[in-house]
Amino acid sequence: MANFKVHLSVASVTSGLGAVALLTAALARPSDVFLYLAGGIIGGILPDVDADNSKPLQLAFTVFAILFSFLIMFSQSTHYAVLELALVWLLSFFFVRWGLFTLFTRLTVHRGMFHAIPSALLACFICTVLCYRLLGLNATLSWMTGLFVLQGYLLHLTLDELYSLNLFGLTTRRSLGSALKLYGTPGATILVYLLLVAFFYITPEFNRMEAFFDADSLKTMGERFYPDGGLFSEFWSINKVPLRLSSLDNVLSLENLDLFKKSLGDIHDK
Repeated sequence: MANFKVHLSVASVTSGLGAVALLTAALARPSDVFLYLAGGIIGGILPDVDADNSKPLQLAFTVFAILFSFLIMFSQSTHYAVLELALVWLLSFFFVRWGLFTLFTRLTVHRGMFHAIPSALLACFICTVLCYRLLGLNATLSWMTGLFVLQGYLLHLTLDELYSLNLFGLTTRRSLGSALKLYGTPGATILVYLLLVAFFYITPEFNRMEAFFDADSLKTMGERFYPDGGLFSEFWSINKVPLRLSSLDNVLSLENLDLFKKSLGDIHDK
């Protein structure tokens, strides 16, 4: 299957191109581009959280452990001294970073339910809900960020399937079919589908999204993808050359040269 660098690179490029396409079609602001890019990258590396040595999993648990420890420490700030609060922070951090991390890795299996299409939809819904209800973003921006997570997630699964194929030898690896699937173990499958229903129920209304998918918007993005006159045609256009030459002629005119010589003479006399 594809490694971490491949997933990160492909997710970054595709999400960046998609976000810029929306920007050129006036469907996104510059600040939205960074949010969409982040969503696509997160989605592109998210399926590998079920790997025991997964970098995204280790990073996620480290960040969560730090935030959780500070929340616990702040909640007890009026009851304990500074040294006691520091010990509370350390205990909370070790509990999450190594205790819960170890439990999570033992309960999950790589290429399990995290490598499935329903999990991609669940990641989209969770991201949309967090953006809307926790970050306070509007419904349209929240849904678009969630959709970028979805495309990054599905792209990850697709790459894993493609890496399971040996196109030149016309052979397949045992991992073929373990990514783009609809179910895993019975318990994990039931849990994911229940979470899908629950998070979809609390997502914001899917309104004002037709502007992103109507024919005019798609046509505008297609027209802006490749310039009509070729690459950098505006920069190399012939009608701008005389303007540049005429400007150069004005700079090198006899009058300007005489003034320049006179200035040099005045400086020399001084």
